[in-house]
Amino acid sequence: MSENIAVRSYTPGDEEEIVELLITVFNGWPQFDLGSEQSSLTYWDWKYQKNPFKKNLIVIAECDDKIVGCFHAIPLKINIGDHVYQACTGTDLAVHPNYRRLGIYNKMYNYQNKILRKESIVFRYGVTNNPILIERGKRLGFMRLPYKQHVFTKIKDLKLHQKHTRKIPLIKKYGYYVLNIVNKINMKLISRDYDINRFNIIKTKQFDDSIEMFWNRIMPYYNFIIKRDKPYLNWRYCDPLNSQYKVLKAEENGHLCGYCVFCINRIDKNYPVGFILDLLTLPENIDVAYALIEEVARYFEDNEVNVINWQILGNHPHGRVALNFDFLNSRYQNIMTYQPDLFNVPRDEKKMQNSLPSKIHFVYGDFDWI
Repeated sequence: MSENIAVRSYTPGDEEEIVELLITVFNGWPQFDLGSEQSSLTYWDWKYQKNPFKKNLIVIAECDDKIVGCFHAIPLKINIGDHVYQACTGTDLAVHPNYRRLGIYNKMYNYQNKILRKESIVFRYGVTNNPILIERGKRLGFMRLPYKQHVFTKIKDLKLHQKHTRKIPLIKKYGYYVLNIVNKINMKLISRDYDINRFNIIKTKQFDDSIEMFWNRIMPYYNFIIKRDKPYLNWRYCDPLNSQYKVLKAEENGHLCGYCVFCINRIDKNYPVGFILDLLTLPENIDVAYALIEEVARYFEDNEVNVINWQILGNHPHGRVALNFDFLNSRYQNIMTYQPDLFNVPRDEKKMQNSLPSKIHFVYGDFDWI
């Protein structure tokens, strides 16, 4: 059968069959609620046809004119070290269950590599918790960010969480209580007063031109950050069809000094889960983060959300903010890797790898799970 597998780039008209494949492989796709105005097909169109970069990085595998595999990537620009690079993130990867162990993944991966080089894309990253892909990345020598990506979690009612998820067996339950005690001790050691009253917190449905000034101001500070300009942020979080995303911005004396994006995933209608997707503030003023998270916490409380997840790099200053709002470092990690053979700029890579955690920004919003 492997002789009949052909790999090619996406062409218009493939999308319906691609979406059918994704729904089959993942038992529903995407794995979060889209609301009444979206369908899986319109979501795919937003994600891969309406992004600001207009590059076709999608690879499909066919057998007898039937799509049996797909490998998506979204083009991006990333500031790494002292330069901005053409980049992409690997996203929806699927192989039909009846066609696995035929080398389809490797064929799509190698074909996509050729496309990336043709498009002058020099940095590809992916995020996974799939043990098979993690092990494959190790064999290929994939690199990681210098700090682990921890999931901080806030659970209001542990018994309710157990009832709905059944994800905390007894030993982990008591471990959670111990972790709670340890984190509260740590919180007392690092807790500090913060001044939030001087900020004006505003709900918004669009990023305006002030985000460009904000981006230009913070960009030189970071050694790793996806370019967050107006077109990108409005596509990622503010499309009218993606109404699940909420955006708050913080202003001081009329100037933008930070924003936060968050959402509630209601795919389980009986147990919604909150996510903090992106928090970005002026680095020299951590009080902005406290002001935004206080408003976000109030939103989740008002919407009776029992569990909230927030990805934060190890030793990042946002970890202190999280502890002050009763989040716990769950020690659970989302693993980001990048492909070293594409990224051949030693000076900027070294600067990134030797960076302080505060100079690296990598959050839930930088991958496509939520």
